[in-house]
Amino acid sequence: MIRPYFHAFTPSYPVASGQTIQAGQVVMLNSGGKAILADGTKPPIGLSADTKSTLTAGQFTNRVSDYGDETAASGNISVFQGAGGLFYVDLTDVVNETSVDINDILVSAAGGKLEVNNSATSTLGGSGVFVVGRVVDIPSGAATNDYLLPTGIPGEFEPSGDSDNPRKWILVRTDI
Repeated sequence: MIRPYFHAFTPSYPVASGQTIQAGQVVMLNSGGKAILADGTKPPIGLSADTKSTLTAGQFTNRVSDYGDETAASGNISVFQGAGGLFYVDLTDVVNETSVDINDILVSAAGGKLEVNNSATSTLGGSGVFVVGRVVDIPSGAATNDYLLPTGIPGEFEPSGDSDNPRKWILVRTDI
């Protein structure tokens, strides 16, 4: 899940068949120029702005007729690109970590996920390490660093509509 705060541009790319991509996951292009989940071994192109999947019970969707596939009409997926973008991403859905700290460096990992690698120094960090961005804020609600945004999407809780387990948001500044 992703909530854009600021972004430079959002081009769209055709999606490779058989892909399940959630908004906020890291994407790259395959050899045919189609969007796929980043695997951490090749340069990513950005963060997915759309979801390509099938609708599950309790899931919010803009158009019910598309059954959770926001790419159904065009076959293209929008991708947030441009260094300096600011995005709230769901720690549980998008990051391979249970907690993060401000200034943690996030790199592309398998399955379109982000993971912390504070020894990475550049976008093309060598040895297949690709910096996507860094954590610039951890929203606080009732408790310090509890990852809650003061406003949210009504009814949008993880997992399975459980209001006792709300989404955990972090603000990421992108470098791609």
